[in-house]
Amino acid sequence: MRYDVDSVHMPVGQPGDRMKKILVLDTHPSANSFGASLAQEYAVSAEESGAEVEIVSLRDLSIDWCRDPRGYPVELEVARLQSMIQEAKHIVVVFPVYWGLYPAILKGFIDRVLLPGFAYEYAEGSHALPRKLLAGRTARLIYTMDSPGWFHRFVYGAPAEKALMRATLWFVGIKTVGRNVLTVTRSTTLPRREAFIKEVREGAVGDAKKVKGPNRVGSALKA
Repeated sequence: MRYDVDSVHMPVGQPGDRMKKILVLDTHPSANSFGASLAQEYAVSAEESGAEVEIVSLRDLSIDWCRDPRGYPVELEVARLQSMIQEAKHIVVVFPVYWGLYPAILKGFIDRVLLPGFAYEYAEGSHALPRKLLAGRTARLIYTMDSPGWFHRFVYGAPAEKALMRATLWFVGIKTVGRNVLTVTRSTTLPRREAFIKEVREGAVGDAKKVKGPNRVGSALKA
């Protein structure tokens, strides 16, 4: 895996002209999953609608998602992910719900990539909320689960959604503007899956209208 280190920049502060892409994060552990295909469907539809799209499958990266980032230099793959986030106007997170939450690989991404000094920053000596270094960006969540929607929301309290929207994205300044949820996937019918794919595609078209750039879709991080 090779990178042009000179192309890895991580400017901090107010978003500028570089922020024009849609970044799709495929966080499903399996490449043969319905979730992985949803990430591709979204990326292609957004690209066909005129947006510049980058898609990354976290499972393909060599990052040790469980390592404590403190005391270590930032790896090139982590730095490249941070650079891609900086260049993105809109971030799409595609994931399955496991045990009420998102998979471990997405938690690892949050812990290893959204680091202090990059995603947020506390003022010295202040007990106030930190400065949101990724402000100005928006996000869409696309996720699937086996549970019925009412059970996930009213019994579990929708923990995956709350953890991402409030404890993560909002905390660093990213506003969630869309969500697509497919419930009871274990027994869902083909027509219902096709209807959900259509819903995801329509969301991509709407997002692309807000984020325009040269037509290009590809995986910037691939072994």
